[in-house]
Amino acid sequence: MKSKTVSGVVGLAALWWPAFAHAQETGLSDIVVTAQSRESSLATTPIPVSVMSGDELARQNIVELRDLKALAPGVTFNESPIGLVAVSVRGVGSASSNQLLEQSVGLFVDGVYHPRARQLRDALFDVERLEIIKGSQGVLFGKNTSVGAISIISRRPGDSFGGYVSGGYELEYGAANAQGALDIPLSDTVHVRMSGLYSNAKGWVENRFTGREDPRTERWVLRSMIEFDPTDELNILLKLQASGLRTDGIAFEFIQPDNPAVLVAAGVLDGGLLPFVTYNGANGGAGNPYEKQTGYDPALIITYDFANGGSLISTTSYTNYDFEGAHDTDVTPQPYIFTQFGEKFRQYSQEFRYISPADKKISYIIGGAYIHHTISFPTANNYRGFPAAPPFHLTGRVENNFKQDGDAFSLFGQLSWEINERLRFDLGARFGHEEKNGHFEKKRPDLFGDTSPTNLVRLAYQGGTRSDTIKDDTIDAAATISYNLTDSSVAYLNVGRGTKGGSFNNTTRLAQPTPNPWTLAPEKADTIEVGIKGRFLDNRIYSGGGLNDSMLRGIETRRGVADLALRADLPWRQCRLSRSAPQSQPHSH
Repeated sequence: MKSKTVSGVVGLAALWWPAFAHAQETGLSDIVVTAQSRESSLATTPIPVSVMSGDELARQNIVELRDLKALAPGVTFNESPIGLVAVSVRGVGSASSNQLLEQSVGLFVDGVYHPRARQLRDALFDVERLEIIKGSQGVLFGKNTSVGAISIISRRPGDSFGGYVSGGYELEYGAANAQGALDIPLSDTVHVRMSGLYSNAKGWVENRFTGREDPRTERWVLRSMIEFDPTDELNILLKLQASGLRTDGIAFEFIQPDNPAVLVAAGVLDGGLLPFVTYNGANGGAGNPYEKQTGYDPALIITYDFANGGSLISTTSYTNYDFEGAHDTDVTPQPYIFTQFGEKFRQYSQEFRYISPADKKISYIIGGAYIHHTISFPTANNYRGFPAAPPFHLTGRVENNFKQDGDAFSLFGQLSWEINERLRFDLGARFGHEEKNGHFEKKRPDLFGDTSPTNLVRLAYQGGTRSDTIKDDTIDAAATISYNLTDSSVAYLNVGRGTKGGSFNNTTRLAQPTPNPWTLAPEKADTIEVGIKGRFLDNRIYSGGGLNDSMLRGIETRRGVADLALRADLPWRQCRLSRSAPQSQPHSH
């Protein structure tokens, strides 16, 4: 089935950008972005880019990407009850219900790809700039950016000794936070920046069953940035970061089913025999719901500037995290089903990129990248007398274990031709090859002593194993023609194709030996966009964004999107107004 939806975003206040008030004084053309791998003016960059500075993130008290959902036009963040976050741009994106799905909106931190949904929970802290680039971005950004990319640039060390400390305490819910950074110039060529963050919150939902406030969250981040300039041409940046996040209790509850009889027959509800309470507080001896995640992200970025103005950049990174969690997942007042989750991710990546001088009629960017990853998803459902159709019940432990490893290679390039002082043409492509090896195993290690003929875990359970390899050969491409209407405005037409690789499925029913379907098809997004950006009428009106039409194949969704932003500086007052049409939810594969 295919559906067609038209949605829009119109605002007289913003396509939000860094230090909004400061931008009025300096001019929006002074805002610099790196969405095209070169520094360029936000007003004349011929793609839709939403930008926010680190100072503005701090003022808005934004500590996670999902906090941006009220500020970014055309961008939505959805979260599942088990903490998986999914991003959609202009209503198109991947659902968060399958742990193996990588995003259709790729996340990049200091140029390093972060593919997993749980990495979207990492803290936004001590950031120089955040950019959200809409449309297919596979040419310059790479993997799984079929509908957009998010780029986070951390703050680098300063040249002089100094820093900051900030903190706060919220009286009603007992939330506290503190963060700070210190620049330490060790010599003329070595500069260090040490930074850290700690926050905790006691919860904002009253759980009357346990008498506590949920969810209670604690977070910490430590980061060290070491910058070394041995010569005028060579710059070496070493980034070391460790982080942790723990949440006890969850804020999701099954409140009002549309058809209670169906859910009672399925054993999800008890038909009113027991008083209903929030399911995250009735765990009893099964354990309390929680999530815990720790991660480490070292990266080495080496830049060499040639005499002709070109630059060669090497980015080497290793990113990993360990996650574990558990929830009472039967949505009844009793701890009938307690599910334990696990996730371990390891990724090594290496990219080389050469950026030619930008002051030529013809300039270019070429490069290549390699990524190797391993990931595992152990899950266990503990059934403790869960009532099914009477007299049957579920008692026992069923484990699903999935492991995956993979390698990805890509070569890319983009050519830019300055036809004249105002007219420019960009053409680029990326060729990629990826292999993923998946192995699934399902087993039943324990019946908790219940061997009765009415135990469906004993009767219906089927176990099995399955292994396979997914191979994807992809081509991402984009072409843009742009015309500078003035020195601070541009009109553009962009045509592009973005891809996202196929995936395995790691979920199965009790009576299924292995997941069905076992694999999920790749996605391809074809986009056409036309837009106008810039300052007009003596810098009193700013417009940004464009009209977009895209076809995302694989999840069979079509979007025609108007994504516009206007800002007017009126001489007698400043007018701020925004309105957005409802966005549809991401579609599951």
